[in-house]
Amino acid sequence: MEKYKIIFLILVFGMLVQNYADIEDNYLYLEGTDNNNNTIVEKYTNYNVSNGDYSVSWDGQLTSAENLDSNGVALIYLNIEDTDGNEYDGVGFKYLDGWDGTKVYIVDGKNSYPLDINPFESHTYSIKVSDEGIEFYVDGDLTKNLNTSDLGYTPSIILHTGAGSWDSNANYTMKIDNIIESENGTIVSEDFEDGNNDFFDEYTGGGIIGIKTIFPTKKAPIPLGGVVLTLIAIPLLTLKMVRKWKKSYFFYF
Repeated sequence: MEKYKIIFLILVFGMLVQNYADIEDNYLYLEGTDNNNNTIVEKYTNYNVSNGDYSVSWDGQLTSAENLDSNGVALIYLNIEDTDGNEYDGVGFKYLDGWDGTKVYIVDGKNSYPLDINPFESHTYSIKVSDEGIEFYVDGDLTKNLNTSDLGYTPSIILHTGAGSWDSNANYTMKIDNIIESENGTIVSEDFEDGNNDFFDEYTGGGIIGIKTIFPTKKAPIPLGGVVLTLIAIPLLTLKMVRKWKKSYFFYF
């Protein structure tokens, strides 16, 4: 009887072990080096917000950053032209050596506002622009809402959408994934799972830009609660019935 108990325990243990599947997850990788060159990615957007709101978001994460100056590394940025034809570059989220120390700042083209977030953890950075102002979001939460009076200008044209560093001395590495762009509700998305970058017009002055893969990652275990309970209940019930039958059988004889 002991050997049947052992077999039963092995069976139950095997079902309880969490089974995970290997999943590939691609992302865009940027690496800047201090070789007097810039490493950025940009999309030539050229969208006029008079046609409707513009918004863009993606998951961004620095994995290293050294030798930063006031330009720093942009986790996400827009180059914006106002209604008077003035251009404001690098509007967005930047990790830089600023007036409040080395940290992430919201930059609006004229002013900067420090944030208490860790850029070496993955966050979803979002920017929404209209002719009424600019909204900045982190992980879905509104962190700064600047109207035209706050900005000192009225946004008109989104010239470029990008990330990276114009600082030729910066050493940094960064991940970008899960891009969602909206022009008046028309959505464009990019997750790099096909191994291609179909969103940015790549530009590098000496660093590295390319698709990398995280492999493997773990997905949630298959829910086996009902199966396991059934497998436990049936053998136990069977054993109980067999024992009861044996007692009745030997009593009869």
